[in-house]
Amino acid sequence: MPFPQKLVHLFFLFNQKIQKKVRQQDTPVSIPEFIALKLIVENKPTTMTGIAELLDVKKASISQMLGKLQSQGFIEKRDDKLDKRQQYIVVSRKGKKIMKEMFMFSSKFMGGAFDVLSDEEQKQLKYLLIKLIKYDENN
Repeated sequence: MPFPQKLVHLFFLFNQKIQKKVRQQDTPVSIPEFIALKLIVENKPTTMTGIAELLDVKKASISQMLGKLQSQGFIEKRDDKLDKRQQYIVVSRKGKKIMKEMFMFSSKFMGGAFDVLSDEEQKQLKYLLIKLIKYDENN
């Protein structure tokens, strides 16, 4: 297997391992739902279409997820004051509380996952991941 393919494979395996561990925990939201909540907070005001574009998924797919988040009280839809046809999505107080819990959970969980790395290795990994993210943003 060529080196880049092997790296992609390793990223995939690591991601699967993380998702499996998270599913084994009793978390109020899934990883994709948590990411959606985070994007809503970071990109406010935003719409369903905006979230779908940020996640690079079809509007129908995000509609189901946002419907679930709304039924759980984690998000709210608000009408645009100027254009009543437009609705914005915001994270509710309950949603912000859940996000805080999920950040604490992920810090604890991910902190443990990286304990096998020395401080220097963690710094190198951080540097390399930032470099990959910046490369992707520029291309």
